[in-house]
Amino acid sequence: MAVIPATGEEHTHSFGNAWKSDGTLHWKECACGEKDDFEPHTPGEWIIDLAATAMADGSKHKECTVCGYTVVTEVIPATGAEHTHVFGSAWLKDASGHWHVCACGVKGSFAAHVLGDWIVDVAATTTTAGSKHKECTVCGFTTATEEIPATGERHIHSFGSAWLKNATGHWYECTCGEKGSFATHTPGNWIVDIAATATKAGSKHKECTVCAFTTVTEVIPASGENHTHSFG
Repeated sequence: MAVIPATGEEHTHSFGNAWKSDGTLHWKECACGEKDDFEPHTPGEWIIDLAATAMADGSKHKECTVCGYTVVTEVIPATGAEHTHVFGSAWLKDASGHWHVCACGVKGSFAAHVLGDWIVDVAATTTTAGSKHKECTVCGFTTATEEIPATGERHIHSFGSAWLKNATGHWYECTCGEKGSFATHTPGNWIVDIAATATKAGSKHKECTVCAFTTVTEVIPASGENHTHSFG
């Protein structure tokens, strides 16, 4: 075991940003060996490494959402028969895009991220820089981050006419990051995206009547019976 010599002076720890981990925990570590931010792993969603087929097993694993450590691996059994994919409604995502996934591991509806407007995390002041980021409007993945320079002078806000929005509400925003006219969403009537049939479920959603943000989505159950159309 290597010895770390005494520094001979008062030492200020610098733990850095890199996580170290083992089978149960992750932490940050100073060059002197001192550890900080001990926490147990937080397993994320299953990540499919190899999709199962009718004849062959697949595999999947979960990673800690904080440090990326692989906390569990599991075999996906072969389906043993011709399989009809049923894709969940939750988006899985990474830097390349987002998708739905079937329980067998097959991905569906893969698409590249759709960049939204800038979201200001910390507004800039005359002397201090701020920060902002963009999220995919479909799955919420953070696609870009950027610094907002300090204004350097007394600033008059100009909020513009375009709504910015997230799940909480909508607002106008100045180029400096300051928000104005914030209000919660006003859901409208249901909009049918896919009509249900006797054997297949459909889907519908509501949008905010002010900014058009999708406030809720819902499955329309299959009717379970043959349907005779009656047009008014």
